[in-house]
Amino acid sequence: MVALCRQFDIAARLGGVITARHPQIRVLRPGDVEDPEAIRHALVFRPGPEDLARYPNLRLLCTGAAGVDGILGHPGLRPEMTVVRTISAEQAEMMTSFALYYVTGWHRQMFEYPAQQKEKLWEWRDVTPPRGFPVGILGYGNMGAKVAAALTASGYPV
Repeated sequence: MVALCRQFDIAARLGGVITARHPQIRVLRPGDVEDPEAIRHALVFRPGPEDLARYPNLRLLCTGAAGVDGILGHPGLRPEMTVVRTISAEQAEMMTSFALYYVTGWHRQMFEYPAQQKEKLWEWRDVTPPRGFPVGILGYGNMGAKVAAALTASGYPV
């Protein structure tokens, strides 16, 4: 399996986890691939526009992103390629804390305070309790369900 990502070393981040659970799978960086024709699987996260074309027998793309939308529009995607996504409890936990931070920050208008602090101002921001601040979630899969549960536990109607 080749790891294709232009933003960070996805092989370093996920390769060890994959190999620990499935010792028969080796996750290679593109520079470590000796025979591009032998590669049938790729772990991808925002690969470069020409990255998929280097592997003519590529059949399976496993995205490290939350969904597959980012890879479905890739210029190198070919009809014979199957696209799947990973499901990770850790990724869902991280997304949940991220969502809680932003929903609470927006609800409580916390992002206004740094600007006030710069100006040496203190203006009270009136906020409703969480029960008066409904939140909508687009998508109720692995991550959306966990985010919904955490927001509901915090008193937000979801």
